[in-house]
Amino acid sequence: IISAVDNLSRFVQLDMIVNDDVIDISINDSRCIVNRLTEQKGDIMWFFAKHGKVKFSNIKVMPLKWWTIGSINKKL
Repeated sequence: IISAVDNLSRFVQLDMIVNDDVIDISINDSRCIVNRLTEQKGDIMWFFAKHGKVKFSNIKVMPLKWWTIGSINKKL
C-alpha cells in the first residue's frame, strides 16, 4: 500500500518512464515515485498487484525518444 497516495481503490492513471536502472512513476499526475532498480536485468516488464486486485487496461509501451527539461530538449 502506498499510504501517501489517496483514492487507490478506484481508477488510477500511471505514467512510467524506465531508463537504464531508473524507474519514475507518476500517479494520477499528483504523486511521483522514483527508484533505482540496479538488480533488475532483462527486457521484460510485467504488472501485478500485491495484497489486492487490479485490472490493467490501455497499456501503451513506446521507446523514449525525447527528454524535455524546461526549454532544453535532449535526444536520447
